Amino acid sequence: MKIVPLCLAIAVAPVLAAGAFQQQPVPPSGPVAFVVSQRISNETTEGKAGIARIQALQRERTADARTKQEALQATRRQLDATQDSAERARLQAQEQQQRTDLEKAMNQSQVELQNLQRQISNELGVKVKAAIQELVKGTGVQLVLSADTTVVWSAQGLDLTSPVIERLNAKAAAPAPNKP
Repeated sequence: MKIVPLCLAIAVAPVLAAGAFQQQPVPPSGPVAFVVSQRISNETTEGKAGIARIQALQRERTADARTKQEALQATRRQLDATQDSAERARLQAQEQQQRTDLEKAMNQSQVELQNLQRQISNELGVKVKAAIQELVKGTGVQLVLSADTTVVWSAQGLDLTSPVIERLNAKAAAPAPNKP
């Protein structure tokens, strides 16, 4: 009976030890470092809020498009069921207008989403840049790259992503100073 707990302890101990001894980020020691932008977007408070804003706008625009699409389909059903030529002409004009409105709404939705994504990216980018500048001050780092597109391999300690995320989240959690 004592063999099972002992085997379990032997099997689990290396996993627990590996987690306990994970290396902490070390300050960069060379002139180049990098960050993983996608992680910053996904793991910072502000990045998550931006993603939530984009998703909310997407849901809203999708619901609007669905409503317009349903109205267009209803008009088409009426058109198929109508024999009166005057009514058919009116429904055909209405169908054309609804189709045009749907296309315009979808194009406008796409533009609004792109603008919001750009705005959020720019806002977060300013804060990330400030956090990086604070982190690399006095370290000798002269260049910080985005690992999302350019870094294939790096020496340990060059990844500033976790410290940037920690700094941004700390600033987001800090109470805003009272203005007189």
